[in-house]
Amino acid sequence: MRTGHGIAVLLRLTAHAQLWLADVLDHRPRHRPNQVDEPGKGARTARPAPTVPAAPTITAAPLAPTAPATPAAPMAPMAPATPAPPTAPAEATRPAPAPLTPDNTGVAKAVLAVADRLANQELVRRLHKAVGGFDGIAVIAPEPGDAFDPLTHRWTDTRKAARRDDHERVAELLAPGFTGPTGTVIRPAQVAVYDNEGE
Repeated sequence: MRTGHGIAVLLRLTAHAQLWLADVLDHRPRHRPNQVDEPGKGARTARPAPTVPAAPTITAAPLAPTAPATPAAPMAPMAPATPAPPTAPAEATRPAPAPLTPDNTGVAKAVLAVADRLANQELVRRLHKAVGGFDGIAVIAPEPGDAFDPLTHRWTDTRKAARRDDHERVAELLAPGFTGPTGTVIRPAQVAVYDNEGE
């Protein structure tokens, strides 16, 4: 007996003995390991791969010949078109009305009332600038040297004029004024005015 063959038989017996002992002790069946092929005995053959049936072939029937197209009949000449009756002239188009400007007068007055109560001049300046940005609100800001206008300016301070020509002219703008959409003065501009009457 060859040594390799004897070891294979011994291993096979040992594996069977282990399974038998496990079956007896546990009282449940066990799967047996695959048997080891011994030389000279019939070896297990590989399972053949399944065959896939071939797809059926489809043959198309030949197309039937088509009949030749018949030529179209010539068209008859068309009758001349009759002119359309004259239409009445269109009415003159009216110009579109000018868009209405929102009246922010009440809002401007409320913001200016708040600005009057503030001591912070930078914040007051920002509120005046904001009011000037409202739709329909115009700013009254006379330049130094402009003539004093009692309708849009408020004489708040008096300055001594260096020249006679400066009499009753704006010396400095102290606070801007504002007008509403219709030109109504919401608040006159506060100005310092040159005055020569004391001389």
